[in-house]
Amino acid sequence: MRTIASGATGSAGIDEVPSVRPAAVGTVGSRHAVVEFRLLARENDSSPFGACKPDSFASNVIGLTRRIPDRWLYRRLAFALRRLVTFRLAGRPLDVESMGARFRLYPFNNVCEKRILFTPQYFDAVERAALAAFADALAGEGREVTFVDVGANIGGYSLFLAAHTAGRARLLAIEPQPVVFERLCFNISANPGCGVKALSVAVADRDGPLTLFLAPRNKGESSIKMVGFAPGEGSSVTVPAETLERILDSEGIDRVDAMKIDVEGAEDLVLVPFFQSTAPARWPAQLILANTPHLWHSDLHALLTGHGYRLCGQSRRKRLYQRLGPDEAAAPARAAEEVAPVARLGLAVARSSLTP
Repeated sequence: MRTIASGATGSAGIDEVPSVRPAAVGTVGSRHAVVEFRLLARENDSSPFGACKPDSFASNVIGLTRRIPDRWLYRRLAFALRRLVTFRLAGRPLDVESMGARFRLYPFNNVCEKRILFTPQYFDAVERAALAAFADALAGEGREVTFVDVGANIGGYSLFLAAHTAGRARLLAIEPQPVVFERLCFNISANPGCGVKALSVAVADRDGPLTLFLAPRNKGESSIKMVGFAPGEGSSVTVPAETLERILDSEGIDRVDAMKIDVEGAEDLVLVPFFQSTAPARWPAQLILANTPHLWHSDLHALLTGHGYRLCGQSRRKRLYQRLGPDEAAAPARAAEEVAPVARLGLAVARSSLTP
């Protein structure tokens, strides 16, 4: 049984949340049976958005860290200031706006939330810019972008793109970690009309129940591979799993324009079966991939380049791939010359259009 929550536009009831109370977020159940889904309050605050506003000290520090430029010494200052605020929170979340969207953030046990709260200017800035540019290019052709976020965490990418496109996009956010999924649902509900649909299911190489290993100190670091844990650390939970192709089938998605996959080292379990069984028409034109090759059991770079993708650049956290069009595939040397390094972020971004 997988969990579904939606913040779609243009309808009433389940698909559009009329308030920001998390109890009204969405639904839970199989594809055939739906019952009301209510957020659990064991680890997450279920009060309405706005009830957890930062105090003046936290607001001032957050405002300062968000203005700090992207240089080594300034980053160290930002990290020191965010540690101070996080300590003073004593386990309380904060309701803020970031990257154009509203979030309830728990910076003390999720690195992703810490980054979005204090330093969104550092949060995969080049990757998000490439994604936004791609969405703009499609909009210029009269098309809405279809974006699939595998390992959505609390919705940073999906809600950023929802805000950038003013909800004129098809957005699917997939997150299996139960506590993090609750936070994702709350954040969707805090942005009525955002158009994001959330699924609580692990994406893997087979369908059926799987063990999800939960990181002890970073809730966004859970994985269906047991990686990075010291002996005796962490815990696990059984979650439903489906292949990416099956999810696209069940959601009626025939074309994926852009996709982000960050599943803590299990990206190979997502992509290898996807390219083995899925028609090329459904392959994403743009792919943002977690940069964790040391955890893969398959060479995903070779897999992607063999299926017509070019690596446009990489940072410490992510790789950005673009699917080549027929002309580019016929002229790989010319395509390679069109990649310009962005030294400041250590990432290369293609000058050419991101459309395939």
